[in-house]
Amino acid sequence: MDSQTENLARNAIEMKLVDELTTSRVREELVALFSESKSWRVVMRLDNLKALRTIHPQLKSTLYVIKRLKEIQSSFYKLSDEFSPKPLHWIVNMIGLFYDVPLNEVEKWCSKMKMKKKFTDKIIQGVSEIKDRVKSLRRRKIKNSEIYKILNELYSESIIVIDALFPNIRNKIEKYINELKDVKISCTGQDLINIGFKPSSFFKEVLNSLLEAKLDGLIKDKNDEILFIKNKMNKTP
Repeated sequence: MDSQTENLARNAIEMKLVDELTTSRVREELVALFSESKSWRVVMRLDNLKALRTIHPQLKSTLYVIKRLKEIQSSFYKLSDEFSPKPLHWIVNMIGLFYDVPLNEVEKWCSKMKMKKKFTDKIIQGVSEIKDRVKSLRRRKIKNSEIYKILNELYSESIIVIDALFPNIRNKIEKYINELKDVKISCTGQDLINIGFKPSSFFKEVLNSLLEAKLDGLIKDKNDEILFIKNKMNKTP
């Protein structure tokens, strides 16, 4: 790892002269190094080589950043097998490294590094949306369906970072992974038609309501689902 880190450091320093080849090389070497375990050692070494801030001037190798990267690695190894497709190790490390950098700077950096959109979106979400989601999850009284909605819209990489950095809501992450994320309803749009609904955008609302009810333990099986739908149909003007 050390020689590869030194190559990255040299390329990062050369990147000040910027040509596209150097930028691409730095990006690929970052991805390779941050895909390994103990990424904090890479960060410390880059800092010692005076290269970390050439990657981005606001990057730091403080004790807090190193601790954050260690916690993220721990959560990654604990949770990564729970998701399909498997989350990307280098993405969670990149979120940890850029977590305190302003969003507009992260966006500019991803653009400069010519990151693919699918990777940029994950990094941006990780540094921009996590704190608001955590605030919502901290509510004392929160339904299973609310936990599901808050977390199901996130990339798995963001969920891993939340688990790593916010131990006081780790129980809700565990509940989502172990009990909620794979919950499915049995009824389909065809069932709604059979019951008497006309095809419309209202289907999505009904099916979402069904899923929420199942997540909250109000319905158990398909018979319960059909009764729930009929009850909703009777209340529909």
